[in-house]
Amino acid sequence: MLPKTFVSYNDTWDLQPVKADRPPLSDEEEARLEELEAEIEAHNAEIEALDGEETDEVRARGEALEAEYRSINDRDLVLNDEQRASALAYLVIGDDGQPRVHEQLYVAPTDEPDEDEDGDGDDDEAIEAAAEAAPEKPAYSQRLSHELAEMKAELLRAHIASDPTFALDLATFWMADRATRKYGSFDLATELRADAPYSPLTGYESGTLAADEWAKLGEGLDRSWTGLAEVNARYDAFCALSQEARAAWLGWTVARTLNAVPAGKTGSTFLDHLGLKLAIDVADWWRPTANNYFDRISKGAILAHLEGLGGAELASRYSASKKHDLAVSAEKIYSGQVPIEAELREAALGWLPDVMRFTTRIDEESGAANDDGVDGVAAQVELAAVDVASGDEEPDALAEAA
Repeated sequence: MLPKTFVSYNDTWDLQPVKADRPPLSDEEEARLEELEAEIEAHNAEIEALDGEETDEVRARGEALEAEYRSINDRDLVLNDEQRASALAYLVIGDDGQPRVHEQLYVAPTDEPDEDEDGDGDDDEAIEAAAEAAPEKPAYSQRLSHELAEMKAELLRAHIASDPTFALDLATFWMADRATRKYGSFDLATELRADAPYSPLTGYESGTLAADEWAKLGEGLDRSWTGLAEVNARYDAFCALSQEARAAWLGWTVARTLNAVPAGKTGSTFLDHLGLKLAIDVADWWRPTANNYFDRISKGAILAHLEGLGGAELASRYSASKKHDLAVSAEKIYSGQVPIEAELREAALGWLPDVMRFTTRIDEESGAANDDGVDGVAAQVELAAVDVASGDEEPDALAEAA
C-alpha cells in the first residue's frame, strides 16, 4: 500500500473512532498557558504595529510562543487497557515528509461473533441464525459486504470511464460540492477534491486586478444548486445547469487548487509554462507599487532598476531621496504618472521584475535580455553589487537570485 498524507473516508467508513481521555492540566501548566496567551496577544499587537515589516527575530519569537502553547495544550490522549487492546492506528506522511501516527484511533468490528459457553462460536452459524430470524433479508459478513461493494463500484467505474461527458460533469460536481460545503463530504464517496492550497501568509490581500477578477468569477457562479440539503438533489440540480454554467464551475474548481510557488522553487517552471500557454500579459494586470514591491526591496535595488530603465542620469535624480519617498517616486514612474521621455515612459509601463515574468527555462539559462535594457544575469549581479555597496539591510529579491 502506498503511503498517504491523510486518512480517507474509504479507510474508515466501517470503523468507530476511539474516544480517549486527555489528562487534566496541572496548576503550573494552566498558569503557564494563561501567561502564554497574554504574551501571544502582546506579540500579535507588536506585529500589527510593525505593519508587516516583522524581522526574523520577531517572527521566530512568535513561533516559539505558539509552539510552547501547543506543547502544553495538545497533550497526548490516554487510552485505557481495553482500548489499547483493540485500537487501530493509521500511519500517514506529514507535511514535512516524515511518517507519523494519525491523531485519530479507531476500533474495527469483528467478523466473528462472541463465542458461546462451549467456546466454539461460528460465523456461518451466526449468519444462518440471523437468516432464520429475518429470512427476507440475508445477513452479510463484513468481507462479503466489501466484496459486493467493490464489484458494484467496478460497474460504475467502467461506465463512467466510457462516458467522458458524464465523467466531466461528475468530476466538476464532486469538486465544486466539496468546495462549497462547510462540513464533511463523506456522502460524496470519492477521493476527488479541489481544496484551496495552504498559504503561509495570513490575512493577506493583494488588491490586484487579478484578485478582483477572481472574486468576480466566484460571485458569477450559479449557486442555485448548493442550498439543497440532499446530495442526490444537489447533483441533479447541478447537471440541470447550462453547459456554460457547469464549465464555469470546472474552471473555478481547478484554478483554486493552484499553488503559489516562489520563483526558482520546485513547480515554478511549470507555472511559467502555463502563463506562456495562456499568453498572459502581466503588465496589463500588475504594476509594481510602493506597497507591493518597491518598499519591500532595498534603496540600492530601486536605484538599479531606475538606472536600468533610463541610465545613470535617471537614477541620479532620485539618489538623494529617502527610501519611502524613492519607492513612491518609482511607483509613479513605472505607472506612467511622471512626465519623462516617451520612449522611457513606454518602457516603464511594460517593465516587470524578473520574478513576475512568465518565462521559459531556456530564457533563464541563456540570460535573455529583459525590459531593463540589460542582460538578465548581468542585471542580477549588478543589483547584488549595488546592495552591498549601499549597506542596506534589506537585500533585493532579484539580487538574492544571483
